[in-house]
Amino acid sequence: MVNENVFWVSGTKGTVVHFADHGDWIISRVAGAEELDFRDVVAFNADTALVMNAGFPGVIYKTIDGGEIWYECYTNQDSSVFLDGMKFWDAENGIAFGDPMDGHMLIITTKDGGESWQQTPPANIPEKLEIEGGFAASGSSIVVQGNSKAWVGMGGTKARVFFTEDKGLHWEVVETPLFSGEGMRGIYSLAFKNEMEGIAVGGEYQNENPPDSRAYTKDGGKTWKLGKGVNQYRSGSCYLFDNIYLATGLTGTDISYDGGMTWDSISNYKLHGMAFTENGKLGYGMGRNGQIVKIVVKSFVREEN
Repeated sequence: MVNENVFWVSGTKGTVVHFADHGDWIISRVAGAEELDFRDVVAFNADTALVMNAGFPGVIYKTIDGGEIWYECYTNQDSSVFLDGMKFWDAENGIAFGDPMDGHMLIITTKDGGESWQQTPPANIPEKLEIEGGFAASGSSIVVQGNSKAWVGMGGTKARVFFTEDKGLHWEVVETPLFSGEGMRGIYSLAFKNEMEGIAVGGEYQNENPPDSRAYTKDGGKTWKLGKGVNQYRSGSCYLFDNIYLATGLTGTDISYDGGMTWDSISNYKLHGMAFTENGKLGYGMGRNGQIVKIVVKSFVREEN
């Protein structure tokens, strides 16, 4: 989401869709990327955006003319590369991450709006566990706050959160109580209210009702506690306003009014992820077969049991 009138969505087969101020849907098919799967998109306005391929090759494309022309600004031809998500602190400084390569999570950063990218030295990142990787289900397993902080959620042997306070140059890691123990279990999405308060959701892909599918932090991601009320696989999440978060997945959407401590189901729309405006009043969710859902927040009334 750029604002109430401009938003971008990325998808399969090299497809990017955006809705611009003049009220038209603009569909782009990135030349040479017809077989790629764009799992994340970052947009700055109606003209400028970046999209990231999940899987091989590791590619990030950029457009500055509203999607008419896309050009590669990052390419990784290592056969083990798998990018999972990217975020920007501002129009110049951004970060992206991928599954571990040579024993460490792949971190790349940019200082020029994505025109060029530099890899963080692997020695600055904690070593991977026996089974560990990221999930590119919605592009939201990485989140940034402030001018330099970022968090990355991973899964596998343990569901861990990596965090940095210096724009990705150095990292620490903590374990969370989310469902883990196998390759497709762990954290699929993160959302933060500020630099201290946030949530993590996930579970296990193709398991509709995994236990321990969400958690919350009050200390900047250093410790995590399990949320209660709903245990279903969730691939995307976002912060709205006050202490309200949404989490969504292929069985529906849930809401938390108390910072992720308790959850209630509110919709059965089958979505991969969602994004909202800065004030949390308007958003869009995206799902299978090109589904896009507009979400307008008018008021919240919590029903008591």
